[in-house]
Amino acid sequence: MAVRAHADAAPRRGPLRGLRDLFGSRETAVEAILEGLKDQGWLVLHGVDTSEGWIDHIAVGPAGVFAVSTRPATGRISIEKIDERSYAEPFALARRVEAAIGRKVTPILVYSRAKLSRPVSRQRGVIVVMARTLADHLGRRRTRLTRAEVDSLYHQLVGTSWGTAPA
Repeated sequence: MAVRAHADAAPRRGPLRGLRDLFGSRETAVEAILEGLKDQGWLVLHGVDTSEGWIDHIAVGPAGVFAVSTRPATGRISIEKIDERSYAEPFALARRVEAAIGRKVTPILVYSRAKLSRPVSRQRGVIVVMARTLADHLGRRRTRLTRAEVDSLYHQLVGTSWGTAPA
């Protein structure tokens, strides 16, 4: 988890100045939202490195298993104008998790700092949401898993060797 510096700390220097703040803050915000769902029976893995790419978060809860990818875009974004290629990576990463656990995984693309033209949308098999609507969206979904299934799937994910391709 990223640690934020005090306001009076010296600014970062060099070409990567600000990148840690930009990506660290989006990850921390979505991470906090997902961690806030623990009381509702959700378990979450953060920062899963697979051979096919980095999965920002994997959430397992009563509504199922979700591979969550975050984007740091800001401003107002029209769903209709999002490049369709933006959905390929979240979709592929969800399929990677599916292969590992043998269970359907739903990809979610979260725009952590943007206002979307629709708070929730499904595009090319990927759920697209704003960070502020993520918890509400997951909470409203129909229950599909028991507490025992959630625990079992979570422990299966924790024990997965992500560095190798599925058999």
